Amino acid sequence: LSELDDPIAKLVLEYRHANKLLTTYIDPWRGEDRAFTHFRIDLSTGRLASFNRNLQNIPPDMRKVFSPDSGMFSYMDYSQIEMRILAHMSNDPVMLDAYKLGVDIHALTQLELWPGSDIKDETKRLVAKTFNFAMAYKADSHTLAKHTKLSERTCYEFRQRWLSLYNGVWQFMEDRMADSSDYATSDFGRRMALPTLDRSPQNHINKCKINYVIQGTAADIIKRAMLKVRDYDLRLQVHDELVFDGEVELDESLARIHPEIHTPYNTYKELKWK
Repeated sequence: LSELDDPIAKLVLEYRHANKLLTTYIDPWRGEDRAFTHFRIDLSTGRLASFNRNLQNIPPDMRKVFSPDSGMFSYMDYSQIEMRILAHMSNDPVMLDAYKLGVDIHALTQLELWPGSDIKDETKRLVAKTFNFAMAYKADSHTLAKHTKLSERTCYEFRQRWLSLYNGVWQFMEDRMADSSDYATSDFGRRMALPTLDRSPQNHINKCKINYVIQGTAADIIKRAMLKVRDYDLRLQVHDELVFDGEVELDESLARIHPEIHTPYNTYKELKWK
């Protein structure tokens, strides 16, 4: 339906979205004072996954229904952590320089795709961000077209430009796919078993060879961060973000768990509810 240019399709999607909020988030919690979830760590890459009331996947429409006991939620976010890990592991000089110098990597990509364009153009910036995050996992032209609403031909051309700009990433991807190991290894040395041919096609396995090392390293970083903040009132982990109840003063060692990815400490923010 999302691919149809029809007002009825749009109305159906809006209804489905509203009904999803009602049946998944409002009705189950109606009359309850607190929301609870469970976490498991058995995912292929070692990420924590919330289940039985998934609190890692709360849509923006519903987040304000949660009220902190202290009157304030604080959160720490490892900004663009998987892109930074990709820069570090691929040793791509363009990405590394961008993160070291504080250059906006999404603006850098946008100017490669649309030379001379206005970096304040939100439509082009969104496409650039989509390319950056999708290409980190070797998205093809069809996948990029689906997510950007651009033609496959345009996405093919843009994909070639992206790979030309970040040539070190391209070589990293090729090297990873050529690896014959039956496991991937995070930057901390943790091994993750890859899917096997009897269960997955080779193309999927090749993408996992890239995906696992990036996502697995990110998972290692956030779990180490959780150990460092165990004395605080940590309420939720949302992949690369930690949410606390109350105002907290975090130790700067949280930014040094993997200093090679140049994660700045100034990603700590506070959200206040009236």
